[in-house]
Amino acid sequence: MAVLLLIAGELAVHGLTSVVAGEARVVQLFGRYRGTIRDPGLHWVNPFARRRKGIAVTERKSVLLRLDPAVHDALARWAADELRSTNAQIEFLLRRALAEAGRLPGRAGPMRPRGRPSAEGRSGLA
Repeated sequence: MAVLLLIAGELAVHGLTSVVAGEARVVQLFGRYRGTIRDPGLHWVNPFARRRKGIAVTERKSVLLRLDPAVHDALARWAADELRSTNAQIEFLLRRALAEAGRLPGRAGPMRPRGRPSAEGRSGLA
């Protein structure tokens, strides 16, 4: 009985994984993608699963933007033509305007590429 409790305790402890704020953890079970843990803290996953540290998750600041509906519709159509979300299109235009005015901060991270991330990019691993 004690041996079974010891084995169960060992499996429970080996299933614990921690995620630091600003990072993600990719979970694979027998080579198949099972999910991504983005919430910081201590999490339990299948002890036989492989856990790999993902790329740092960049923080995005949420802002309320009041636009004329016609302007928003035009931006949404333009974004669809460029294969971007409306938010990504607005960020692209703001970054371009800041760069042209010489006001883009050097600490600003790179713009995400257009379209959906590839299967390798989604896992956050190189």
